[in-house]
Amino acid sequence: MFEKRDYKAHTPDKLVLGNKTRIFLDERDKKEHDTLTFTIESKELGRVDIEVTVFKPSVKQREFIGERPIVFTVNGQAQGWLSRRFISQELGFSMLRDFMLIHIDCTHILTSFRQDLFMASRDRLKESENTEILKDKIIQLLKTNEILRELNQKRRTQLMHESSEDREILEKILSHIPIDKDLLNLLKKNGDLSFLKRTGSSHDEHKNGKAHEKKQSRSTKRYPSIFRIDLKQNDDGKRIKSIPINGKGMIKFETDVVDEYLFRPDEKGDLKIKILGRRTNTRSGGTGPGKPSQVEDVLDVTREGPSDGVIRITFEPKSDLAVGEEIELSARLTSPSGDLESIFWVKIVDPQKEEKRPQKQNDNPALPKPIRVFEKPENPDEPSWEKFGFTGDDVVKIIISDEPGQENLVEGIAINMDAFILRRHISKNRLSSQEQIGQVRDKYCLTTYLHTLFLYGILDKLVKSDNYAVEFEVSDFIHDVLKPYSSFLLSVDANEAIMKSLVED
Repeated sequence: MFEKRDYKAHTPDKLVLGNKTRIFLDERDKKEHDTLTFTIESKELGRVDIEVTVFKPSVKQREFIGERPIVFTVNGQAQGWLSRRFISQELGFSMLRDFMLIHIDCTHILTSFRQDLFMASRDRLKESENTEILKDKIIQLLKTNEILRELNQKRRTQLMHESSEDREILEKILSHIPIDKDLLNLLKKNGDLSFLKRTGSSHDEHKNGKAHEKKQSRSTKRYPSIFRIDLKQNDDGKRIKSIPINGKGMIKFETDVVDEYLFRPDEKGDLKIKILGRRTNTRSGGTGPGKPSQVEDVLDVTREGPSDGVIRITFEPKSDLAVGEEIELSARLTSPSGDLESIFWVKIVDPQKEEKRPQKQNDNPALPKPIRVFEKPENPDEPSWEKFGFTGDDVVKIIISDEPGQENLVEGIAINMDAFILRRHISKNRLSSQEQIGQVRDKYCLTTYLHTLFLYGILDKLVKSDNYAVEFEVSDFIHDVLKPYSSFLLSVDANEAIMKSLVED
């Protein structure tokens, strides 16, 4: 097929290419990863070939995908499709939802099976048992794919930047707002928002007049002056950590150094662990110290931190160790003013019995991360329009979690700080000083975040109720609604003094 309309191009006509050919030709410029191919084959189904393409964040959605990201074809002709909701909710790849194209070739499906899949109108799939069988097989195949999971996680890591100042302000505001319990259920768990007020609950965080004590952050320094092991001494004055031969043991160290000390580009420190001695449990070795060796020869070591003044080191015994052996270790944290050292022992004890103990879970919700997105941020690693697929017309985007056990919960709320509506407001009101502009931008960010959060909770409840026979993705709906709604938020904020005077009159 050739395009014959005169677009004043170099040639009088242009060859029209299908998506599959275009994707192949745009191998380097458009794709995040090589196209993934899969095949499902079974006796009752026949054969299904699947191609999955993940595009780069800079690729405009409509260029390849449009509103039909999962396409079912027979002999190259589209027969049905699924919405982006399938990618985010069924596959669990919310970060790839707007950048993934799934082509499902049903050419070789058995005729008896295919008859229950497609409608004559070719606009959607039939609601049938065979359709559900095929969808389930696709979910099982793609949901566990390591490459897709890594790409999804990578995209999340790139986007999840937040301002600590924004978080502190939001925590203060939300601590005074009654929040519906259904909204709390939409937030990620294992958080620190136990101070939230909940409607319909008799629980009071300030019971008996005791005010909530806010956890104070540690004071950190560029270089450490403290490196203290969190391990009690026994009667002999030794600090001993007992670790099962088939298990792991973690030791905490308190410090006062900044989090990036061990990996910052300049003047970084080091944490060194070495063996000072060993005691065996054999008669031939007695109780005298054994010959020192490298730590990695006897223990697997994993380090975490510094993080908020704590370094965690996990030890896992090698298989050649025996129960009863003791290893004397030194952990040394370097510092220009003198290295800091902690000495302790690891003792290998009997294997631990496998017992299924119910894990104590923290049911407190986690505040969705407030993410400020700019058209061209000063730091290229910070959130940008390109990374979020924003234009000047966009206002907000809700980021949904894909973590096991917390799927479809709100993880972050991204606000477009260079939205056209905000720029026009600043220009229309002739704001010139940086202080005025800063105040308006901060209020815009705060109100947009709060309205998005509460709207999400309300709409999610309505969609799930029996009173509304409507199926749509709430995050998409809010994304569209906030475009015109944000102008109302800005106008109300700008006329706050007028509103106050009217109320007083």
